[in-house]
Amino acid sequence: MNELQALLEAAANLWGQETIAAILKQLDSYPIQWNGTLRRSIMYEETEPFNFKFLMADYGQFQDEGVDGTNNSYNSPYKFKGNWKGTAHFIKPWADAKGLNSFAVARSIQAKGIKPRPFFKSVVESRLPQLEVVINETYQNYLNAAIQRAQNS
Repeated sequence: MNELQALLEAAANLWGQETIAAILKQLDSYPIQWNGTLRRSIMYEETEPFNFKFLMADYGQFQDEGVDGTNNSYNSPYKFKGNWKGTAHFIKPWADAKGLNSFAVARSIQAKGIKPRPFFKSVVESRLPQLEVVINETYQNYLNAAIQRAQNS
């Protein structure tokens, strides 16, 4: 049974790697210059057999699902809360790197929100049915090989 377990783990690992590649491809499809921090933070871990946890930098969820501002609704689970001056502090390194005024950017986020750029959650959800296919094919290939070995003996 160890052979089957190893085959299933390898197939699941390959699915996880392909899912990360699909996420990165979707992320790269947006006409935005990313500095790579978000891209490098995207990973997965298999917490139990065939139970995956996909991870990324905390701010990635706001990029993925957007943020509702006070003047615009993106139908996002994330709403702008707090004062814009505090937000300016957190986005200062990013704004400085882009040559932008962090206070102006924070006011804009408060008013307009952040447009969703679905690259993470939707990609993972769309690939879940493929995991079932991978598992079934791996079982089928293992059983066919076992039957073939038994017939040749």
